[in-house]
Amino acid sequence: MTYAQQVQAGADAVTRSRIRQAVLSAALDIVGESQGASSNLVHEKRHKLGVMLLGGNDHKVDIIVDAVLTQVGDVEPPYADTIIDSTIDTSVAAVWNDIAGVMDGE
Repeated sequence: MTYAQQVQAGADAVTRSRIRQAVLSAALDIVGESQGASSNLVHEKRHKLGVMLLGGNDHKVDIIVDAVLTQVGDVEPPYADTIIDSTIDTSVAAVWNDIAGVMDGE
């Protein structure tokens, strides 16, 4: 999507609400996940972001929504109909670690 299309999609209340819901769903999953193969630092950063979002940090949620809009690929209006849930979920996953502050190699 062009920047203009990202702005248009971001102005659509239904699109923003769908992405917001995906962000909160991911936060809930991440807060409940075990450390697994992740390092302590990676797990801590991912968990901390999830807790922050679930605690009502709307500004941070908005930042993630806007970041997701940069990742959804080429779609046409009406955006609420053409951006599918699986694309939103993949895009949330794509930006999560970056926004959490996870660096490659941690």
